[in-house]
Amino acid sequence: MGPRIVIVGADFGDTGDQAIRVGLEHLAAGFAQGMHVVYVLDVNDAPSPTEQPAADPDAPTIALVLSSLMRRVSAIAAHEHLPFHGDLVRVEVRKGDV
Repeated sequence: MGPRIVIVGADFGDTGDQAIRVGLEHLAAGFAQGMHVVYVLDVNDAPSPTEQPAADPDAPTIALVLSSLMRRVSAIAAHEHLPFHGDLVRVEVRKGDV
């Protein structure tokens, strides 16, 4: 069996923060060997798969969300006195209908 990964949905609100805290607790207790934090960027007018734009207009927003998520995970770990190992935490932004 491979490593156990905790997948956490983040929304920059209290519920998402609680999910991040629980994920960090699982890491600290050894119940998981990694954590993926996922945020969904709501894109109502996403191009169809055949309409690929030359550059992703959401790229700056995605970069900002990624860095904000990692800072948030680190801040929650510090606030809750939980160990934070950035190499065990992966943040990801998906685009779609929330």
